[in-house]
Amino acid sequence: MVASPLYTVDSLVTALRNRYLNPNSQSLFQDSDVVALLDDEQRSTVIPIISSVREEFWVVNNDQVINGSASYTIPQRAAGAILRDVVFVDQSGNEIDLTQLSPAHIKATFPFGYQLPLYTFGYYWRNDQIVPYPQQAQNANGYTLRMKELRRPNTLTLTSNCGQITGIIGNVLTLGNIDPSWNTGTTFDIIQNFPQFTSIADGATITNVGGSSITLTTVPTGLAVGMYVCPAQTSCIPQIPYEMFPLLVECAICSMAASIGDSQGYTLHEKIKEKQRQDFIDLITPRSQLGNKRVVNKNNRNSWWNFGSPFRI
Repeated sequence: MVASPLYTVDSLVTALRNRYLNPNSQSLFQDSDVVALLDDEQRSTVIPIISSVREEFWVVNNDQVINGSASYTIPQRAAGAILRDVVFVDQSGNEIDLTQLSPAHIKATFPFGYQLPLYTFGYYWRNDQIVPYPQQAQNANGYTLRMKELRRPNTLTLTSNCGQITGIIGNVLTLGNIDPSWNTGTTFDIIQNFPQFTSIADGATITNVGGSSITLTTVPTGLAVGMYVCPAQTSCIPQIPYEMFPLLVECAICSMAASIGDSQGYTLHEKIKEKQRQDFIDLITPRSQLGNKRVVNKNNRNSWWNFGSPFRI
């Protein structure tokens, strides 16, 4: 029988121990310590690498109906507290560009203040909020504000803290493991057990937990046996490209070597890490191997039809 690939955090812990730690130093780092190092490197090294190539990894839409609010808070899971783009969406599903403004643009100037081109609206940042501009944009009835976020990969955890789905009957999921601390107030992310390890549900709620099963309030689309149910914002599978797993391990090894003063080990694995980093960037850039990427100058405001239909307000 052909063995299935091991995608879990547990397998990365084993890989790190096999590549670096010798028997005399195994006791220095518990599995939880290794997972913490892997998670630190996922945030400090892996996320910036993938974000830097600008190839739309982790981009998801967060839609909020325009309801007259003066501002809208960016999603909590947005990596780096940044957004890939901000647009309005009309009732037909068409995306309409919004001009990003600086605070200087919204200062009142005699006699009318800053004027956007005809048929266009904009927005500006205020701490962790998006503020539509001008006032009419805050009352754009029938439109949706779409914030395109780079969804942050979940915090890494061991499989013992999650449950793999072994059976599904209606809303009831049978799991291979139930954490005794789970209750009806616990929320969950449901993670695919295959690339690209996407979460098919964020913050899913349950109405019952007991024995070896939980009952979901709502069954998400795509739910299947083998997926993992993890406490919200955690995952026992790194939500990064599978080909990046070895690089994540090498990053953690370098961090570990530095922490115990192993300069020789650090130098060796830093070279391996740098080669793997460049090899991975070469692999995913460009993400579409055929064709040319079209670059649009968003500063060209000569005509509104470059950016969608005019607003109906």
